[in-house]
Amino acid sequence: MSTLGKDFQRKFGKQIRAPLAAVASLWLPVLLLVGLVSLRCLLAGNMGQVNETNILPFARQQANPNWLPQDWYLNQPPGYRVPFIAIFGRMADAWGFLPTSIIGRLLGYTGLSAGLVFLSRRIGLSLPLLLLSMILFLYVNTGLSGASGAQGTVSREWLFGGIEPKIPAYTCILFALGLLLEGRIVLAGLLLGVATSFHTLVGGWAFLVAIAWLGLWRRDLLRNLGNVLKMLALYAVGAVFSIRPVLQQLTTQTPEGRFSESFVYVFIRTPHHLNPLSWDGGWWLKPVMLLAIALGSAVLLHRIAKQRRQLHTPHYQARMGLTAFLLCSLIPFVAGLLAAPFDTEGKFLQYYPFRFGDIMLPLNACLLGCCALEQAMSGRSPVGSFSQLHGELPNRLPSELPNSGASATGQAAKRLRRVSLWIVAAVCAAQAVVFVQQAIALQDFPSRAQRIDRAGKELCEWIQQNTPRDAIFVTPPVELDNFHWLAERATIAKFKLVPPASVGIAEWIDRLTRLSGSVDPWVGIQRDRNNSLDIQRRMTQGYRNLTTEQAIVLMQTYSAAYFLSKGSPKLDLPVLYQNEDYTLYAAPNAAAQQGAQVPPP
Repeated sequence: MSTLGKDFQRKFGKQIRAPLAAVASLWLPVLLLVGLVSLRCLLAGNMGQVNETNILPFARQQANPNWLPQDWYLNQPPGYRVPFIAIFGRMADAWGFLPTSIIGRLLGYTGLSAGLVFLSRRIGLSLPLLLLSMILFLYVNTGLSGASGAQGTVSREWLFGGIEPKIPAYTCILFALGLLLEGRIVLAGLLLGVATSFHTLVGGWAFLVAIAWLGLWRRDLLRNLGNVLKMLALYAVGAVFSIRPVLQQLTTQTPEGRFSESFVYVFIRTPHHLNPLSWDGGWWLKPVMLLAIALGSAVLLHRIAKQRRQLHTPHYQARMGLTAFLLCSLIPFVAGLLAAPFDTEGKFLQYYPFRFGDIMLPLNACLLGCCALEQAMSGRSPVGSFSQLHGELPNRLPSELPNSGASATGQAAKRLRRVSLWIVAAVCAAQAVVFVQQAIALQDFPSRAQRIDRAGKELCEWIQQNTPRDAIFVTPPVELDNFHWLAERATIAKFKLVPPASVGIAEWIDRLTRLSGSVDPWVGIQRDRNNSLDIQRRMTQGYRNLTTEQAIVLMQTYSAAYFLSKGSPKLDLPVLYQNEDYTLYAAPNAAAQQGAQVPPP
């Protein structure tokens, strides 16, 4: 090759390699983190226990009103969910629920992972320790939770799970937090506004916490009035989709009912999220332990930085700023605890004051704990470039990983990163077995992972094939809460499917009361206990004891042509379908049009 050709190859190669290295240093850590999270969460209960079972059908109905126009819950006002509906509602209508669940989760995990990588760069956390922190968050932290799959401390909040509006909201919040640690409050305000548009409560609490953080920790940033005004203006722009539902919530007169809408949310439907008086006696142990880990890590980081004379480095300032943000996120949490004994109607508790701090505490405890561990094992603080912290991984074995500082950090730090990677690899290898089993199980979707057995699946398939699409069904108020998307038929009301806007709460109570027949499901409600399970048991008992006359009245009241019950036939109504678990009746005036009875299998 000529000298001119060699020069061209060398210059052209440099021009190509530099952008590729920059892309690899940014996206490789994101892809690794997405893979780690996906092994744990991607195929876990798609359209099952998670909120996808009510949020995705709701989004589909709002995107396509002709899907189930007779279903009462699905046609409630959307509230703050407009941006989510615009994206995932159309996706669910075009591709179906399972593809939307998987693709939506992948998109959500990618956004969250990118936000975590962005945040880890600010605090100087290397890639091996970032991955280890997520192992701790997803496995150890979750294993300490009282509820299956809950990643928060006590009020059952989570970050990685099914696709719903709070996933894009938390994605924006993680990026905004990284910007706040850098002092870039203007762009952070815009991202917090977008988070509020996706999820009003998550984004709203994050914004208020950010304001508290600025006032208590970074007052110097508030001296630039121009930037503060720009931050507030851009927050309003980003939060544009939340303004209308917030104003409606504050100004709309809701119909009077037996209970106020706030009482329903706090003491009836979601006490596990909102009512600390109903939580288990030892609920405080996990938050106290995590707070001790976070604060202990911050103290250790401070001592190390002081010893190394690095108190003014960007990484140290970011770590202390993250600790301060964590403490500010607990202000609403503490306010909720203080208000609980006196908030008899749930007027304050209904706004989920525990939600944001509940997830920020374990997440930041894991990040700060791993950061402190890495610094304690390192000879000096990692002050190298992002490629030194997160890059150079594709072509190297764990034993060949570079140090996270500009110079060598010592054998202890190398061993720590090596051990971290082997721990991550071992956990992922074990989880891969579960992942393969979950993938195989999805061949029979929907199945037990979607809380439907063979008899229920056969029932819903028969209904799809043999009943009009616009038919309305009276179904149990608690059982088969996934009936609307499995059978694709309208139903009356479900305890799980509470209206997203307060205007529907009174009718929701009325419908569930009627479905309970002669049993009053709302008796004996106490503020210091979780009433949800007792209410559901009474509803199920009342529905199963409905008489023929009561069933006919229900069908007439809601213009329903069908009545579904569990067990063998007990009502004096035409039986259209029966299997070992379910019996489907027709209204007397619709029996002749429906055809012959289907015998038991």
